[in-house]
Amino acid sequence: MSTDPSRDAACDDVFQQLFAINRMARVVGAEIYRRMGIQRTQVALLGSVARRGEVRLSDLACEQQVDPSVVSRQLQGLEQEGLVTRRPDPDDRRATLVRLTDDGTATLARAVGMYRDAVASWLSDWSTPEIEHTAAALRRMASSQAVAGAEVSA
Repeated sequence: MSTDPSRDAACDDVFQQLFAINRMARVVGAEIYRRMGIQRTQVALLGSVARRGEVRLSDLACEQQVDPSVVSRQLQGLEQEGLVTRRPDPDDRRATLVRLTDDGTATLARAVGMYRDAVASWLSDWSTPEIEHTAAALRRMASSQAVAGAEVSA
């Protein structure tokens, strides 16, 4: 804690609000995944592949902070659903490259649209400038957190 009680109280409030937003997002996410018949981890993988284009399975595992075997199993389900394709990396035949199919792109777009609609309903009485200001503040917070490395003080 700092030596400034009002700063500490403001930081506590930010944490509490983020916690509440996270809880709301998990509830909405669970409903989206139920409706779509897909798992949260699968949507996260689709998003990672979409952001990176064709990507190595090992890079996805690193990004998701899981063992490559976990990602391989998750991708197997996505591949069976026709949402991703895998092929050997021509530069290193031991590695696997993953990319979204058209159905994978459409599935991800549908999930993102459902999330956007949920957020839009939460912010229905906000002005566009208020939403833009909040988004900018959250981007700054995410950037600060990434720079700090998500440090937790004892």
